[in-house]
Amino acid sequence: MSYKIKITGEAENEILSAKKWYEEQQAGLGEDFSLTIKEYINRLKDPSVDHKIVSENIRRILVHRFPFIIYYSRDEKKLLITIIAVLHNRRKQLKFD
Repeated sequence: MSYKIKITGEAENEILSAKKWYEEQQAGLGEDFSLTIKEYINRLKDPSVDHKIVSENIRRILVHRFPFIIYYSRDEKKLLITIIAVLHNRRKQLKFD
């Protein structure tokens, strides 16, 4: 049993924007960024993987190679992980009330 992954349009745009920025800094770095993010997201398919809860059902993963945070929710009944945001950890933070 493993979770399915859904990436919101906003999160996908954030990934593509960061990939483009890294590629402009150094050829190939954008692809490295994209592959790293995909690797972290794919790890979420494993039901034993757990991360810090930041608000109700919202969790986060700190990406080690790049300074990014992946925010996601997990629906245990539907076996669905939804990637909500992929944000640079110094520029943006999700705020939860």
